[in-house]
Amino acid sequence: MILPARRAAAHDIARTCACLVVLVLASLAVPARAQVALTTDVTPAADAPALGRVVRGTSASVFAINAATGAVTRTSGNAVRIATATPVTPTVTIRCTNAGTNCNSGSRRYTVTVQAATSTGAGVGVTNLTITTPTGATVLSGPTYASGTLTFVVGGFSTMTFRIGVSLQVAASGPTGVGAVPLTVNVVRTG
Repeated sequence: MILPARRAAAHDIARTCACLVVLVLASLAVPARAQVALTTDVTPAADAPALGRVVRGTSASVFAINAATGAVTRTSGNAVRIATATPVTPTVTIRCTNAGTNCNSGSRRYTVTVQAATSTGAGVGVTNLTITTPTGATVLSGPTYASGTLTFVVGGFSTMTFRIGVSLQVAASGPTGVGAVPLTVNVVRTG
């Protein structure tokens, strides 16, 4: 829960989290190509990374959660993060599940998009998304971030894993309670 700075009772403060919703799409870049089946696992699933307890500041504040370590840094504003636990950032694992299809071919290209939806709840929004360098795949371009969307292109792979970091903006005013920011991960074969 994020409270106005004038309310100091720590027992009234609950956690703010960014929720993760995963959707994986496999599509064709050219109709003559065979469709590639991809599966995705995300751990922890529903409510990571969690920023934790925060008392609103007098101005909007941004907290960056490092994708690799979960370390939290306030990058702007004067809100106070009361929570001391290190958030667990979501780990995304994408597997090619097509028997007989060479997903790992050097000529294959896949565009991966991580997108932040509109936040719900207590005035929290995403200002940036980051990832760790994917293992199991070669990044050919990106990652780039613009307007709530992070995109990168990888070469062929059998299994690829990366973690997601996020910068969350906490408004100076707004409703109290849990703030959630759903994320969507899409994977499309583009070559």
